[in-house]
Amino acid sequence: MGRRPSLATAFLHPTRSPGRTNARRGGTAGARPPRERWGRHTRPALPPPAASERDSKMAAAASPGGQAVEKQLKICGFKRNVDVSVLYLAGQGLRSIPSLSRFHRLRCLWINNNKIQDLTFLIKNYCLTELYLNNNELTDVSGALKHLSTLQILLLHNNQLKNLGKTVKELKGMLSLQTLNLFHNPLAQDPDYRLYVIYFIPSVQLLDRKCYEFGNHTNKVPFENPQDAVLLRAMTRSLMEFSSVDWNKVATCQERRLENKVEEPHEKLTVQFR
Repeated sequence: MGRRPSLATAFLHPTRSPGRTNARRGGTAGARPPRERWGRHTRPALPPPAASERDSKMAAAASPGGQAVEKQLKICGFKRNVDVSVLYLAGQGLRSIPSLSRFHRLRCLWINNNKIQDLTFLIKNYCLTELYLNNNELTDVSGALKHLSTLQILLLHNNQLKNLGKTVKELKGMLSLQTLNLFHNPLAQDPDYRLYVIYFIPSVQLLDRKCYEFGNHTNKVPFENPQDAVLLRAMTRSLMEFSSVDWNKVATCQERRLENKVEEPHEKLTVQFR
């Protein structure tokens, strides 16, 4: 008979179960899935990108506008988005363009001679100084250009802009705007169209390819019609108003108490002049 192990030997060398041994050696019974290690700690698994976001980016890149942008980047040799300062997308029949917000330093953009109908892709291009949007299908620019405060050249001719007030309201905050084209739009049919634009956007020096005199600018060609210059200067003067009432027709307090009848409104004469 063999010698029985002592109590101390059994305590130091416990008998291992077959299942646990197989599990530690890579067996199937009770096996744990391997964990990915990163140094001394377990690296957390990164969540996959959202499918909708990934799909939208892929769709934008695959669109004709996205392909045109990528083509120009290759032609110009731009490898980083911060290096893109000019972008030429003219004359390609584009109906839409993906967001250009990644080009933070974009200064000159040509999108003329396309079929663009909205300008939502310009929402974050604050550094633009030249924007060529002529010969498109724009009907309204409200909310699309107001943030471009450094714009100096803006060409919007040959579009379908109809509302003169809304268009000028969108542009009047551009204090650096010097060249503006709005001809061949329905809004240019307004008889006071040029006076209205120059009055609310005084920084404009070249409107529809013609120089105009306004304010303290003395190096410009005068108005073709002298009456327009006189009318524009009159609009810039302060307005004075005087009102008068014929007090002989106004009843006194005693007369109002004795007659006890409803008092008719008084006639007031108001004169305004500049």
